[in-house]
Amino acid sequence: MSASPAPDAAGHRDVPGPVAAVRWPWLTRNVAVLCGVSFLQDTASELLYPILPVFLTAVHGAPVAVLGIAEGAADGATALAKVAAGIRVSALTVPLSCCS
Repeated sequence: MSASPAPDAAGHRDVPGPVAAVRWPWLTRNVAVLCGVSFLQDTASELLYPILPVFLTAVHGAPVAVLGIAEGAADGATALAKVAAGIRVSALTVPLSCCS
């Protein structure tokens, strides 16, 4: 006899159904919840990005120049991070003999 979780008050067990267990044995409850949380986090950040300029200018009364400076600083920081990461990766990796 296999050890399975005890049913709750409604009689449900916390195991995947027979079809899911056969088709996707790697899709455990934890993986499914993590996928859902990741999807919701990505959706929230994508929804926030277009609203932020309106929020800063309309609600806080920031001039458009301040908004431009903030976005320019963010783009500059992203570019510098990419350059720094590229330099670090180039210094740490061994060059491939087929590509030199």
